Amino acid sequence: MAQNQIKNASEALLRAQDENEIFLARVIKTFYMHHRDGLNRLSPVLLMDGERVWHVGIKKKFNGVKMYYIFLNSTYIKLWKDSKSHLLFFIDNYSGDLLFFSEEPQIWQIDFPLPRIEDYSLTYNDVTLKFSMPIFSIVRKLNQWVDVPIASIIMKLFSNWSPEGNL
Repeated sequence: MAQNQIKNASEALLRAQDENEIFLARVIKTFYMHHRDGLNRLSPVLLMDGERVWHVGIKKKFNGVKMYYIFLNSTYIKLWKDSKSHLLFFIDNYSGDLLFFSEEPQIWQIDFPLPRIEDYSLTYNDVTLKFSMPIFSIVRKLNQWVDVPIASIIMKLFSNWSPEGNL
């Protein structure tokens, strides 16, 4: 019975009280998904993180799912959420140094207080997202500064508070 209660609590939105503040925690199953990927039909986004500019592409699948690509030199990290609200990610190389877009890039400014980022979790606005694998330590091995842009995209995927155009 106790194990069943723990399982149910980890799959649902949990409330925990800590020093008279209420924090929301959500456990998100996280999967690395290796697959063939194409870099076609991307819409360009310039993600402004202070003085850093991150090049992001967004692909909207026919079923409405948005996939976010963050480009790091000749490598990219792809993030998306499936229909069961699992976080999926994929890391790959892309050939060539050029990507051409036929539309004007959107500009998104990271203009929120920095979240607390740990290997297995992300905390912002008293909400903690706990991941089933250490996604932030994985992406930090590719680029030590990419955790804030990754966090901003994850926040966009798993929250409704950010207006379109701002993360």
